[in-house]
Amino acid sequence: MAFGRLRQPRAVDVLMALLDDRDTQIVEQALDALGRLQAGRALPRIETLTTHPDRWVRRAAARALARIDRTTRSSCPPSMSARRATTRRERRRTHHGQLNMDGEVR
Repeated sequence: MAFGRLRQPRAVDVLMALLDDRDTQIVEQALDALGRLQAGRALPRIETLTTHPDRWVRRAAARALARIDRTTRSSCPPSMSARRATTRRERRRTHHGQLNMDGEVR
């Protein structure tokens, strides 16, 4: 999506609206663009998509969170930091083969 390359802060509002689209490919592209923009104010919405029913959307949400600068994420409320830590732990466990991509323990 071109919005992620434009680096236009006002594009964040448009991209956040696209996160509610029924087409999961559009949602994935919007997440990618939000990650490129390092859209810190989109964090709460991106984090909700880490539990989306579609695994590709969950992966795109995890990638978007990883792209957002740590300094932006550190300004989040503590409850969000705890959820983010869980997500990182789950990603590590997935990488080491302890969880499958749907989050189930093997």
